[in-house]
Amino acid sequence: MPNHHPAVDLVDIEGAIFGMPLEIAMSDTLLVAMDDIGNKYFTLIDIKNNRLVNRFGDKGKGPDEFMYPCNISINRFDNILEFTTLTPKAHIGFSLNDAAKNSPLTSSKKRVFSFKDDLPLQITWFPALNCYIANGMFSAGKYAIINEYDTITKVFGDLPPSKYREEIDNFLLCDAYQGFIKSRPDGKKVAQVSLTCDLIDVINADGTIIRFQTYNPEIAVIDGMVATSRESPYGFSSMATTDNYIYTLYSGRTFNEHAMSAQLCEKIYVFNWDLQPVCSYTLSTEAISIAVNSDDSKLYFMGMGDIQMGLYKIELSH
Repeated sequence: MPNHHPAVDLVDIEGAIFGMPLEIAMSDTLLVAMDDIGNKYFTLIDIKNNRLVNRFGDKGKGPDEFMYPCNISINRFDNILEFTTLTPKAHIGFSLNDAAKNSPLTSSKKRVFSFKDDLPLQITWFPALNCYIANGMFSAGKYAIINEYDTITKVFGDLPPSKYREEIDNFLLCDAYQGFIKSRPDGKKVAQVSLTCDLIDVINADGTIIRFQTYNPEIAVIDGMVATSRESPYGFSSMATTDNYIYTLYSGRTFNEHAMSAQLCEKIYVFNWDLQPVCSYTLSTEAISIAVNSDDSKLYFMGMGDIQMGLYKIELSH
């Protein structure tokens, strides 16, 4: 697999201050950083003109106010930022056209879920099926299909073979493979990557799954919860999808050796949607999150510079 060493350029955004933006997403002209800094969740940047547009998304403080957003993406057809919230369990969308203004925001999409037994975690819309798909913790499977009535209609997909399959029940073991789940922009497929190992799944509309994986995480059950070993290599810290490729930001570091910087990464692996490796990129600046434009020409990432976190970009050449 070809490996590239691209030039890394700092994108100077006047007035923008970043903490630790664990996720970013982009359209062709706008980039959103999810950053737990100040009293807002999101930073909106005009990447065409390298300009800070707005900070938006008030942090919730009580019932019915959203907290802990994750799994962000931008729907390219209507320019809506979509994400899951952990409290309450919901799938929410904000118009980026409205977010560019300073007026109070109301969600253009909002679906609050209530589940009894199974526990979906990251939820995204699967256009090809006209329903939601989620990873999470399930008694019999790895993914769930959720219909327009907030009902889980199907749980499917096997966990990877491992020495833990006979020791730990499926519900708990699912927690060892959590990560980001995102639709292909054209809506025909969904990809999921794991935070704890190098597992990548591509889910087709017919329910079949293509999988790439070379190792399982080292885990243990402590006080009824799955804990990952400090000696187990981290997996993917971020993922971006285009119609042509899946871009993964891979760590491979252990907590024992790198402590809190174990999720910072220097390696990007690119796959096609059949999970055939295309190429890799080695970064000269450690990254925490990535986004790619629709024509696969530029990749943006949040990275740790000499002094503070910043926005960087590279030109893609595969």
